[in-house]
Amino acid sequence: MNMKRSIVAVVGIVVALAFVAGCSSDKTVSASDAEAKLISTQKGKVGGLKLGKASCPDDVKVKEGAKFTCTLSIGDAEAPYDVTLKNVDKDAKYNFKPAKAIIPLAKANEFVSQNLNESADGATVVCGKSGVQIQLADPGDIISCKVTLGSDSATVKLKVKDIEGNVSVVQ
Repeated sequence: MNMKRSIVAVVGIVVALAFVAGCSSDKTVSASDAEAKLISTQKGKVGGLKLGKASCPDDVKVKEGAKFTCTLSIGDAEAPYDVTLKNVDKDAKYNFKPAKAIIPLAKANEFVSQNLNESADGATVVCGKSGVQIQLADPGDIISCKVTLGSDSATVKLKVKDIEGNVSVVQ
């Protein structure tokens, strides 16, 4: 290839790159739209607890597979959600996934109560910190539960099995 053809080829590549860059989208995700959709998708999924305000960034570029994090107030916790944009060329969709297991402690208390033997009938169970409604946890984390029957008490430990919030009793 001679020098003239090389220069023409390089200029052609530069023009093509400039054209592609000029066509890129500067659209950003509507934070209020993402927040509203996060709240609507989580209704009824968190142990009947009240959902509060959601918060999402407003500087995320609309791009297939773009990832960002939003938070959602659930009971007394600020739960993080990983968000992925899909189908951006048509009607963009959000894929919301909790970044941590969201464990309603009332459900954990109920789980422990149901797994106590008959001699513990009437025991009270308090998992996590007293007065707290939600525990955010990673798989492998331990949640301590205090079981009290009369003047006796014991600790039962629950191990978080997965991001869905499934737990098992640690022996």
